[in-house]
Amino acid sequence: MKLTPGTEIELYHRLADCVGDTLLSQRWPTRRLIVDVLTAPGDERSAVYVVIGGSGDVLYVGSVCRAAPGAVATRLREHLAEGHKAASWDSVWTLPIHLEGSQEQVRLAEGRVATLTGRPPHCRAVPNRPPPSRGQTPALPASTP
Repeated sequence: MKLTPGTEIELYHRLADCVGDTLLSQRWPTRRLIVDVLTAPGDERSAVYVVIGGSGDVLYVGSVCRAAPGAVATRLREHLAEGHKAASWDSVWTLPIHLEGSQEQVRLAEGRVATLTGRPPHCRAVPNRPPPSRGQTPALPASTP
């Protein structure tokens, strides 16, 4: 999916809608340069994030659910250790999740956002498990952010 001038805020809100207001802690439709996120991390602990390349293409959708604040910046640093990502990743949208959101809820929200963006090219796996039946314990995804 490619961002086009004048549609970014609308797309951000569509992505936020698929996360859902019960999980979303705030809406912040400002796309931040990755270098700015790394030097001035936010206080989010859980989030879905959307990475955009310099040409405006959505390249990656990921999620993070950690105990420490600044989790998106920490996760981006891990990603950027892979050279091809550092060369092509330009900016990021953050969809912060309430502290009460479980890891399973965050991963499912990631899957919905990735699906809406057309499964970006740098995504290897997209979480898409349905919620467990009542009384069942949710199985955690094989890989954790």
